[in-house]
Amino acid sequence: MSLVELARYFTSMEAEINRTRLLSFGIETMVFDGSMNIADGANLHARLMILPEDLEEARQILATPPDESEIDEAEQDSELSINTDIDSSSH
Repeated sequence: MSLVELARYFTSMEAEINRTRLLSFGIETMVFDGSMNIADGANLHARLMILPEDLEEARQILATPPDESEIDEAEQDSELSINTDIDSSSH
């Protein structure tokens, strides 16, 4: 499996946000070098990697601001995850 670089980010959080957004569209991605940018003196960026055949669609998705329904869905998923974590830790 050969991956290509879709984008570089100064923080791994930025890369993870866009990775999650692409996953919501069914596009698998990986973040490379996400933890390297916290090392002293390191000048590495988190890289969002993708399959070559998904590159154009992923670029179009990231070039378009998320609409309200996409944001609402992400917030609901986040709340569900938090509530599930709380429920499972209280037992």
